[in-house]
Amino acid sequence: MARKLNDYKHLGFQVESLMNILLITWNYPPKTGGMENMLFEVMQQLAARAAVDIVAPFAEPNESKSDAARLFRAGREGLLSFFLHAVRTGIRLNRNTNYDVIMTGSALVLPVAMILGFLFRVPVVPIVHGLDIIYPNLLYQCSMKHLLPRCQHIIANSQMTRQLVIARGGRPENTSVINPGIDVTEFDQPCDCNDIRERYGIGRRRFILSAGRLVKRKGILEFISHSLPVIVKNIPDVLLVVVGENPSQSLVHREDLMAQIRREMERLGLQNHVLLVGWAPRKDLVGFYHACDLFILPAILIPGDIEGFGIVLLEANAAEKPVVAAEIGGIPDAVKNGVSGILVEPGNWAAMTRSVLHLLRDEAYRETLGKQGRLRAESEFDWKVIGNRYRALLNLIVSG
Repeated sequence: MARKLNDYKHLGFQVESLMNILLITWNYPPKTGGMENMLFEVMQQLAARAAVDIVAPFAEPNESKSDAARLFRAGREGLLSFFLHAVRTGIRLNRNTNYDVIMTGSALVLPVAMILGFLFRVPVVPIVHGLDIIYPNLLYQCSMKHLLPRCQHIIANSQMTRQLVIARGGRPENTSVINPGIDVTEFDQPCDCNDIRERYGIGRRRFILSAGRLVKRKGILEFISHSLPVIVKNIPDVLLVVVGENPSQSLVHREDLMAQIRREMERLGLQNHVLLVGWAPRKDLVGFYHACDLFILPAILIPGDIEGFGIVLLEANAAEKPVVAAEIGGIPDAVKNGVSGILVEPGNWAAMTRSVLHLLRDEAYRETLGKQGRLRAESEFDWKVIGNRYRALLNLIVSG
């Protein structure tokens, strides 16, 4: 039977004309990462005006974040266990609720969603991110070419991801771009930058920040090899601060990049110019954004991998910091060249080095790009703005 509106009054929903949404996702908190955080925030936005059910992987009860949606978690760990859970739970939920749309957190779980959509005549709308489209497996790629053209609509996180979908048969007219967002107000809280500098031993040194999971495509190892020695030669007190650790829950990334970076630091004698923080509490990460001079994402081309967007670039902008990033993947959606930061050709380490040195030496230019980046983050990428885009698109899909 259809869900009763009164079932959601205690959750604070606006109960007039509730849309029923089912999300099936392998990526969801307490797993960590940009995709996981993005899906959580999108669902919170949708749940403010819709009834949202989420089929998610196993997690310990005390690890789950407070959620405005109803969560149906797998009882055991592992991808196979999750897929079986998603099919069984999806069938049960669809028998009890007339869903208006079935969404997926990535293309990975699209086969389950398409089965449910076919059985219960519900439109399927996946959210795709880039790597989940290009994953280098023949069977996986065949399934993408079969399933993507059959989706009612596809939401891509960047223009680059949209082109990847179209190249695999997705219909251009049914493939839209909605970029990830950020909570801009998180960066409005008072921050004691001196505390961050003192606790992490940075002192008064100028520092370049990098943040995110340590994976090869982000180019941090190559930046240390090709750009940092020249930057240190020109600005001897400079420090590169790297916040993040090796991915532990990824289905794709298994490399120990932290160890590789340490070896390269030692080889080049840069131990005093690189601070490997590892994991940091969210409050400290926000503090690093505020305390740094600029942020970098020197992404590189890696076959079978791709930088789908770059939420960390928006977070740096929200803290009024300029960014220097490679013009690759979905990064051009996140950075407006000459407005919120500087884009350089991937692998052009001379250009990367020049851009970083320019910003380190020119305080006025740093402040200009930082302030412009903040304004852009507020007007285009705040979660309220992104949430409205999702709601408007889903209403069109359901009504059409």
